[in-house]
Amino acid sequence: MLRVALLQLDSTSVTLGLGYLISWYNKYSDYKNNVEFNIIDLPREKSTMVIPKKAILNSTKSFDIVCIPTFTQDFKYIIEISNYLKDNGIKIILGGHHISALPLSLPPSAVIGVLGEAEMTFQEIIDIFIQNNGWPKNILAETKGICFHDDNGQVVVNLARERIKDIDLIPFPDRSYYKRRYFRPEPRWQNKIISPIITSRGCPYDCVFCSSAKHWTNTIKYFSAEYVLNEIKYLYNNYNVTLFQIFDDLGIGLNIRRLRKLRDLLKEEGMLGKIEFHAQCRVDVF
Repeated sequence: MLRVALLQLDSTSVTLGLGYLISWYNKYSDYKNNVEFNIIDLPREKSTMVIPKKAILNSTKSFDIVCIPTFTQDFKYIIEISNYLKDNGIKIILGGHHISALPLSLPPSAVIGVLGEAEMTFQEIIDIFIQNNGWPKNILAETKGICFHDDNGQVVVNLARERIKDIDLIPFPDRSYYKRRYFRPEPRWQNKIISPIITSRGCPYDCVFCSSAKHWTNTIKYFSAEYVLNEIKYLYNNYNVTLFQIFDDLGIGLNIRRLRKLRDLLKEEGMLGKIEFHAQCRVDVF
């Protein structure tokens, strides 16, 4: 059994990308019964606001592979974590916005960087590891959507992987892998239970301060109104969520027709007035 840990560095909210990876793999891989996934979520020290490296090692030392999402503000510390875990015999995969925007920054301690939309690429590299008991360089060289180190230690950036055409094929993030503390009443939100939700991927704009275009490209893809409704119902019925934080790059997005359809579907289900949404939006798109 291959044991794969996904490290959550943001302790204030669930990192939905990790749940998407697990859900996709468990639905589509022929090797899903050969892999055990775990999301590692550790508290940060109040004095330094970082997770101690020894605590990370103690929680991941029984795993074969550790996957770490990368954010620019934490990247220096992520390299330290990667170095520390590699020195203790753990294989490291990096993903997320920073490594997607700057793939040449892949540290020597990380075997692979997953670039951009990750579900299909993640499935392929885990399958490759199972099939070959490792990652042969000649196979990595043919794998789209990654960067890796060649035999000379140089970072190789492969061709980009095509984005998933119909994102409704992506299963909901499997919340059962997250700690229950994320689904407790929040006093600062009038004791409502909150959950982030993603209803689209990408952004047509290319703002200099934002990594969205580098990560998703400039093409925006929408989950259908029916998909969003079903995820809302799943969270409402299973976790008592009544406040949904929209984590899209453009809030609820540019597709007003889809927004109106979602409103109508919620009305048909009798959910209007029972739930609420919070989102950050560009004021010039409405």
